[in-house]
Amino acid sequence: MFALTLLPSSVLAKQPSSPFATRAEAALILLQARMHDVPKMKNNGRYPDIKHGAWYENSMLTAIMFGIVTPHPGTHAAHPEEAVTRAEFLVMLQRTFGLKEMLPAPYRDVPQTAWYAPDAWIAQSLRLFPLDNDPDLLHPGDGLGRVELTLLMRAFFDLPSSSIPGNDQALSQLQSNYRLHLYQTISTKREEETRFPLPVLMMTFPERPIRHPTPSLSPTVVVPLGPDPKLTQLLRKDMIDLTNAKRKEAHVRLVAENPQLDAAAQQYADDMAVRGFFSHINPEGQTFVDRMKASNFSKPLPQGPCGCIVKYAFGENLSHGPILPEDAIDAWMSSASHRAALLDRTYTDVGVGIHGDYWVEHFGGLILSQ
Repeated sequence: MFALTLLPSSVLAKQPSSPFATRAEAALILLQARMHDVPKMKNNGRYPDIKHGAWYENSMLTAIMFGIVTPHPGTHAAHPEEAVTRAEFLVMLQRTFGLKEMLPAPYRDVPQTAWYAPDAWIAQSLRLFPLDNDPDLLHPGDGLGRVELTLLMRAFFDLPSSSIPGNDQALSQLQSNYRLHLYQTISTKREEETRFPLPVLMMTFPERPIRHPTPSLSPTVVVPLGPDPKLTQLLRKDMIDLTNAKRKEAHVRLVAENPQLDAAAQQYADDMAVRGFFSHINPEGQTFVDRMKASNFSKPLPQGPCGCIVKYAFGENLSHGPILPEDAIDAWMSSASHRAALLDRTYTDVGVGIHGDYWVEHFGGLILSQ
């Protein structure tokens, strides 16, 4: 067994908050899917934009050696830090696994004379872009998103090797060995906020200043998604389903998706990704309780007087590094504090935010005590 590793969180933290994969990232993913170890190599100045000591030095030089990446014939530039396009990645995929090249290209936006045309069939025949609205358009010049890249690789390795023209035996062996493992950073936080004694007629938070308050969200809030709303919503659903599967295994009541918590979580995932920080407290000093309060999260109160004290329990799990929801869930379940948060019996509601490899899961629940 071998691990297909994307990037350590220390490397990710230095990268721009672009949702698109770079040529260097694509080369590393393909090489680690194809071989057990990427050989150590030194540039020695041959390729001017492959920096000595950079995390991608070995993978880019190896990809060039095997013809997966072709530097510019005049300048020898390899452009490791530029976004990889769909067309480029399909050619890299073909060269990595020795797939056949075939014409005519099956897409309306792919000229038959294009340099990538012989490899365009790979995407349509193997259905590597299932979320595209028009199956007859490849959009070859579009950047390949990091999440899209990971889903594509998973789809590729889930295919029967007999359906992929090329070296079937070698590919079948790779498929049996394929495993995705991501370096990541995780963090968790739980707090309770006392609201007011019962009975009451209307629910309000006690007055407490927020240093930089965010606008309140209405119950019909439209959740701001990341660069690909359709994919973000799909990943959000998967994350909630996986969370409830873990809670069911632990005989804990399931949590329901809450639009206010979704909005708060998505807003914070976007904020961390765009500004490049990872913490339960943002640069202005707002805590996750401030975010929960600004979301207007609430639950119906019991009917009639009970002399209770009402508290809301809030939880926030953060993860930086995973590309798929199951990887974030697995990391949280492997940590005692995160597992406790994910399986907390107090929580009744959940919201999820995703932006690239930033994941935010917000929990909320009502506590009644005498």
